[in-house]
Amino acid sequence: ALTTSHQLEGNVWRVSPPDTFQAKVVVGLIKQELPPNSLPDGGTPVVGVLHIDGLYGDYFGVPLAELLNTEGFRSIRKPIKRNDLTGQTTAVNELSNEAPNATVIIGFPGEVRNIVSVARTRPAFQPASGHRWFLTDATKDPNSLTGTALELEGALGTAAAQGAGGAFNSFRDGFRTRYQIDPNSLSYTSHSYDAMWVTMLAAAGASQGGAAPSGPAMQAAMAKLVATAQVPVPLRPDKWVDAARQLAAGTAINIEGASGKLDFDLDAGVPLGPYEVWQVRDGGIGFVRFVDP
Repeated sequence: ALTTSHQLEGNVWRVSPPDTFQAKVVVGLIKQELPPNSLPDGGTPVVGVLHIDGLYGDYFGVPLAELLNTEGFRSIRKPIKRNDLTGQTTAVNELSNEAPNATVIIGFPGEVRNIVSVARTRPAFQPASGHRWFLTDATKDPNSLTGTALELEGALGTAAAQGAGGAFNSFRDGFRTRYQIDPNSLSYTSHSYDAMWVTMLAAAGASQGGAAPSGPAMQAAMAKLVATAQVPVPLRPDKWVDAARQLAAGTAINIEGASGKLDFDLDAGVPLGPYEVWQVRDGGIGFVRFVDP
């Protein structure tokens, strides 16, 4: 939806790559862990997709289910509503009848806790049955593991990459000092940081000659944040003055944020950034590897 807005208006830019890209990463991960025709009888693995309804869940869950089918799986997609325990229980029961080999949860920590709490009493979702859980970006949160860590131990998840950029260490130190939590245990913290930098740089670039920033001028300044320009500039406080001056002078710059290289696709208004694979380990969240979509 945001990509479409950029294509229509030209003034909506996103720092995190879109979930249509993440769907490809999820499918690739499932193919590695549970290849098609890998069942003892050579049958097709069944993958459940439980996703909240609305823009986030629909634009992620629908393409994910379609990609799974294309790649040789049989997907069973069940939309659910937030804070609707009765509806979520019904979806889990219906999915249980299909005996899924894996289930992907697209939602928030509350949905994870509710779904896993119901599923723990259903034989089809037990590890002894060979079932695997897969989680996604909004579930990358310690709150997802409250009361569910035992069942989710070893579960793999995906999210837009944290820590893939040269500015991450500086950001991480400041975040830890301010909030006493490691941003690696959450999703999109570094992207939020980078988004504020992009906004401030666009305002600086739109202020040539002391003019007040305007929407069109900020849009033009954002278009100067390109990968082809010079050596990457890390988005750190000590680099602010030089980066702002260059943009205000109309010079294009190549920026590298805390989330990764912000190599924007100027037609889509999105960066071609990496994703990460994470895992529930010892009751917490651990990094596994970076993946390009």
